[in-house]
Amino acid sequence: MRKYPTPDQVRLREDLAGPVTGSSSLSRDGTTLDASLRPLADVLSDAPTPCPVLAWLRRSPAARLLGQLVAAPDELDHPALEALPQGHATTYVRSLLTTAGLLPPRDENIALLVN
Repeated sequence: MRKYPTPDQVRLREDLAGPVTGSSSLSRDGTTLDASLRPLADVLSDAPTPCPVLAWLRRSPAARLLGQLVAAPDELDHPALEALPQGHATTYVRSLLTTAGLLPPRDENIALLVN
């Protein structure tokens, strides 16, 4: 049986792909979804209830941080995240990127000891 996206899931995919006032998008140029970020868009848009994700994109400091990282020319990697202030937003973004497969998994406790 084929699963069709709900209207909210379609709206979420559109919000992730292009500029949306007050939200972070996964678009480097402001118009199209960056192909390298498709796994992250898939993780976010596959939420069973997209409304909380839409609210998160509009209000969360972690979503704003994610938008800044996407817009920056640097690559998304652990060292780039380590260069940022280490707070809840950075931790959440790192976890989200790891879940989406954009960052390799690592033992965060060991990483804290090494850094």
